[in-house]
Amino acid sequence: MLSDSEFTELFRQTRQYVLAAIRRHLFAEIDAVDDIIQETYIRAYNALKKNQFRGDARISTYIYRIAANECHRWNARHSREKQKKEILKNQPEPDTKDPHHGISEQELVAKIQLVPEPFRAVLSLFAAGKSEQEIAHELGVSSGTVKSRKSRGKKYLQKIWEGRSNES
Repeated sequence: MLSDSEFTELFRQTRQYVLAAIRRHLFAEIDAVDDIIQETYIRAYNALKKNQFRGDARISTYIYRIAANECHRWNARHSREKQKKEILKNQPEPDTKDPHHGISEQELVAKIQLVPEPFRAVLSLFAAGKSEQEIAHELGVSSGTVKSRKSRGKKYLQKIWEGRSNES
């Protein structure tokens, strides 16, 4: 097991390698150096605690690789977020003539009543402002089941709004 003083010494000896990995592998627009350093040493500590370091390379090389991998994770996350923002930015403005715009609560409740069970129960509770976890607890099902039923219920509701309620 690694003592606190040994880990402190390891940190002192390897911090320049971690910073070099970050400079080399992290996208310039990402400002998360402190987070990456922290995550690198947490991963290193846990790996050393589990004896995952085989000693095939120097410990500094091993920790450099952990830091580089952490940078790649942050870069991938950043790229996904950037893609999402681009997609949202390119979405057309909502159509104010949409039949769902400005509907009354009574209209919504009436349309939900036309949705088959068990989707109706989930949509009703969701419309009442309950979270997925609350709905799952109340219905005694998993949150994954709630998500699935909510998604399928929305599809049924969409068909009902479009006047195609007899289609599946």
